[in-house]
Amino acid sequence: MTLFTSVGAILYSFARLLFRQLPASIRYRLRRDRYSEFEKSPQFSRIRQNVCRIPVNDHSFVDVFWKTLPNSWGPAASVIVYDQEIMRFDCLGAGKGHYHASLFQNSLASELRLFFPEKTLDQQIDRSVFELTTNLYYYTQRSPYPEVRTFQLETELLQKVGEQMRQKMNECVLSSPLPTEMSQINHRWNDD
Repeated sequence: MTLFTSVGAILYSFARLLFRQLPASIRYRLRRDRYSEFEKSPQFSRIRQNVCRIPVNDHSFVDVFWKTLPNSWGPAASVIVYDQEIMRFDCLGAGKGHYHASLFQNSLASELRLFFPEKTLDQQIDRSVFELTTNLYYYTQRSPYPEVRTFQLETELLQKVGEQMRQKMNECVLSSPLPTEMSQINHRWNDD
C-alpha cells in the first residue's frame, strides 16, 4: 500500500465520520439518490423486467414492472415524484408482499418496509392502488425533499393513474414467467 493510498483511505474515513455528525435533514440533501441514476444501474435491469411507464405530469410517473428476487417474484410499481421514488409496491404474495415509503427518517441505514396484510396478488394490487390514490399526499408531505412536499395532484387524475397501474400490474401477472422459467431466473442470481 503506497503512502498516497493510505492517506486517501484516512481522508475518506474522516469524511465519512464527519458526514455522520451532520443533522439528518442535511445528510438527506447531500446524499440524494435519484431514480434516473438507479435506472442506469445493472441492478435495475436484473430486478425489474418489462418496465411500463405511466406518465402522470411533468414531474411524476409510475413505473410498473415484473420484479424478480432470489426467492420471490411478482408485479411491482414505483411512484416517482421529482426523480425520487416516493412509494414502491412489491406484490409478492402471502407473507412477502410489502411496500416502501420514502419518509423522513433519522437513520439512513434503516429501511421502511410495510407488509401487506392481504395474502393474494390481486388483493395486494388492490391495496397498492388504494395506497396510491388515498395516501400519496400523506407520503409526499413526509418526504425529506422540499420539492416533493409541494407536489399535489387532482383526485380525478390520481384515480385514473391508479386504474392504469392496476391494469398494468394485472397484465404483469398474466404474462409472468412460468414456474420452470423462474428457476432459470433464480439460477442467474447465483451466477453473479
